[in-house]
Amino acid sequence: MPRFLIWGALLGLPLLELYVLLEVGSWIGALPTLLLLIAAAFIGTALMRRAGLTGLLRVRAALEAGELPARPLLEATLTLIAGGLFVVPGFLTDIFGLFLLLAPLRRRLAVYLIDRQPQKAGGSGRVIEGEYHRDDHDS
Repeated sequence: MPRFLIWGALLGLPLLELYVLLEVGSWIGALPTLLLLIAAAFIGTALMRRAGLTGLLRVRAALEAGELPARPLLEATLTLIAGGLFVVPGFLTDIFGLFLLLAPLRRRLAVYLIDRQPQKAGGSGRVIEGEYHRDDHDS
């Protein structure tokens, strides 16, 4: 990802959040806006607690079933990220967090991210055939 996109996101998102906060504040008032932000932070904290426990239980169930726990682990991580987005003050991050909380969207995103990962064999992605001989000499 180019640096200017990263810097643009780091500088642009807070400015955009501030603009939306000011617009919402002027529309519904300062106190209701503040109460919404505080409520979102509490919701985010509760979600992160629940996601951590639920995610661990799903990972454990997958391991006990002999399955690779990639999807349950990634879904739990995405739910934790959603909770974190609710804790960050701002309505745009709350909207992104809300999308991550919707189970069908979260599952699709998890499957998409897993499918995008390259499958590697042995670490380098290529197989080198050969033979070896082991010398066990005690010196």
